[in-house]
Amino acid sequence: MRGCLAVWRREWHYWLAHPSERWLSTGLPVIMLVFLAWVFAAGPVVGLPIAVVDQDQSGLSRQLVRLVAAVPTVEIAVQAPDMLTAKQALEARHVYAIMQVPEGFERALLRQSGASVAVLTNAQLASHASQITGALQPVIIGMGAMADVQRLEMHGLTSVQAWGQAQPIAVQGVALGNADLSSQRFLQLPLSMSVLSILAMVSVVSAFGRELRDGSAAELASAAGSNATAVLAKVIAYGVLYSLWFLAALWLTHRYSLAVVSSTPALVLATVLLAWASVGAGVLVVAVTLNFRMALSITGFYAAPAFAFAGHAFPLVAMPPLAQWWAEALPLTHWLRVFQASAIDPALMLWPVQQVLVAFAVSTLLLGMGLFWARGFNPARWGGR
Repeated sequence: MRGCLAVWRREWHYWLAHPSERWLSTGLPVIMLVFLAWVFAAGPVVGLPIAVVDQDQSGLSRQLVRLVAAVPTVEIAVQAPDMLTAKQALEARHVYAIMQVPEGFERALLRQSGASVAVLTNAQLASHASQITGALQPVIIGMGAMADVQRLEMHGLTSVQAWGQAQPIAVQGVALGNADLSSQRFLQLPLSMSVLSILAMVSVVSAFGRELRDGSAAELASAAGSNATAVLAKVIAYGVLYSLWFLAALWLTHRYSLAVVSSTPALVLATVLLAWASVGAGVLVVAVTLNFRMALSITGFYAAPAFAFAGHAFPLVAMPPLAQWWAEALPLTHWLRVFQASAIDPALMLWPVQQVLVAFAVSTLLLGMGLFWARGFNPARWGGR
């Protein structure tokens, strides 16, 4: 314990003397957490601008436009007289989609002769397109059902009978985990964990890499009393520090987020394991390379695309095999499985996934510490940039 305390005091004095190190381990985590909370503070997506081209100009087409205007997700920014005007607005990014009500819409709808409404979106903006399509589809389908009921009532059916025939099978969609479709609930905490994972790895690489770069590993071992204690003390310091940062991100999201994320026991446990797994990955990278610059490059290559490959924004099963293998090698992927499951059922502990995180953290920590203990205190390895 005396050796660990000596290493921690040495690390503390280094932080005080080097603002860049303090900034990396304390300033950046705070700024990134606050920034992400601010970015996603709006909650559900609202007011996406669209253009409407009503070529029918009938009572039902105008009613459809009014129903669309009442949907919070979209905002009718342009009521274009023709498709050319709407297309120009779409190309200029004044709108993200075009809803076209063709001529003869009301007549076709009442006669059940193939009425259609076209919703044109820019598929390159996949998130915008899915949000708009998802918001407009229920309105258009509901409009068709109401018109069908009116037609059946004109043929003498009661309202109950008409609705029974218009919708013989009722489909009830129930959203689980993110019922309000909040981007804050969907993105804020996962992105916070992704950013903290990168910062944890970079901080650990810096903490060990600078000892090799500056040739101060002997001083570190002398302060600790042994090589093993020196490595262990550094790992404990950064493991505890980033465990607190990871838990702070979870607490802030749970306490102050508009879309409250449940801090379930499973999620708390997975968050701590993710912190230690990130620290372990950083130790392993610097222990394998024994080169500060190379370790930082590998860390960026490995950790920076973690969120994109983790299966949260894009389905993991739809990725190529190589991308799936990469995803399985990222601790964030396994943490996200706990996060997604806990949103649906807070009672789930997901022990198989937790065991994977434990195995990841333990294996990287032990292997990284062992390699650095065996190789990092060799003076021939010092001085590399």
